[in-house]
Amino acid sequence: MIAMFEAFCVTSPKDLVNDLVNWRVPVLAGATPNLVIKRFRALGVPVECSSEDFDKVVMKNSRDPKSGSYVVSFRRAREAPKAYRNFSGNQLADQKIDSITLLERLLLGFGFFFTMGKHLDTKSWTLCAGSERSGGGIPGVHWGEDAYSRKMYVHWYDPNRANSIIGTRAVVSS
Repeated sequence: MIAMFEAFCVTSPKDLVNDLVNWRVPVLAGATPNLVIKRFRALGVPVECSSEDFDKVVMKNSRDPKSGSYVVSFRRAREAPKAYRNFSGNQLADQKIDSITLLERLLLGFGFFFTMGKHLDTKSWTLCAGSERSGGGIPGVHWGEDAYSRKMYVHWYDPNRANSIIGTRAVVSS
């Protein structure tokens, strides 16, 4: 699995960068949030997580590679799009917005970092409303830019919480 993931990153970075409108994220069967976090750390990227084992605590995903590989696309935006900010996870679900999962956001961030040497979400948080833990928490991902917090954060949000710097990335095709 790790070799397949690295092979994608080495042989296909142009797929993430050449489309002027969307970023395509291939999600390989067997990929997990823990695996991607491990690969970030192997590249020297510090990651702070509010859970030790996202593979166990994320109980629900809109899409899941357990049933096979797939490709999903999101609008090209380094920050969570403003159109989808200030909505809670429950509001997004009520409006039937097909949101990014935690695994997809981690893979998108990994591909962006691997190809561009930069991080996504330096001024906002991506609410991964396509994923949920038992009890209703929704994961969010952010990169701290200042000198004291230069790391990737993966934390939980209350599904009723809305904030102007928290937004989802909506699926444009899958």
